[in-house]
Amino acid sequence: MSECEGILIEAAAHGVLPGTLVIDFEEVFLVDDTGAVAITSLFEYARRYGVDLALARVHSGTHELLKLSGVVDDIGEHRIYDTVRHAVAAATTFTASDAGTATTGSGD
Repeated sequence: MSECEGILIEAAAHGVLPGTLVIDFEEVFLVDDTGAVAITSLFEYARRYGVDLALARVHSGTHELLKLSGVVDDIGEHRIYDTVRHAVAAATTFTASDAGTATTGSGD
């Protein structure tokens, strides 16, 4: 079990699951096959809990590796953001629109 999976299990036990889990990739420069499988597995695991996954600040080289390994196809390009702020804003907008609440603002 990954650390993120453990966090989701603990959050579920307390009834406070997030709508979206944002992972900051600023310090990630290489993703091998094991890492690619782990990201896809985390995405699938989070979805079982009703939690979406977003990746933020993914370097261009890392993004290319994620494409080559099939991660981008698995999770969707629309879940990759330039900044953590944009990922959180998109998650907030998504969550609010799901709840039928109007949102405003540019997210910047």
